[in-house]
Amino acid sequence: MKLIAPIPGRIEALACAEGARIARGDVALYMESMKMKIPVYAQEDGVISYRVGESDAVLRGDVLAEICAEETDVGGKNDK
Repeated sequence: MKLIAPIPGRIEALACAEGARIARGDVALYMESMKMKIPVYAQEDGVISYRVGESDAVLRGDVLAEICAEETDVGGKNDK
């Protein structure tokens, strides 16, 4: 799932480390636009991979990060 910039602005801060687990509703990053700090929330659970860094300028619709769902049954460990 791609996390998209809701408005044009600048990336103020990344809220968690690259590759960290994030839950739906957690703040993924903060943007700054017109002197306002705007949180951008994860819309699903998974592992975050940022496509931007702090101080980057972005436009509305730019991809900020991708959240990949975690595999719960890697290697068929739960196969019967």
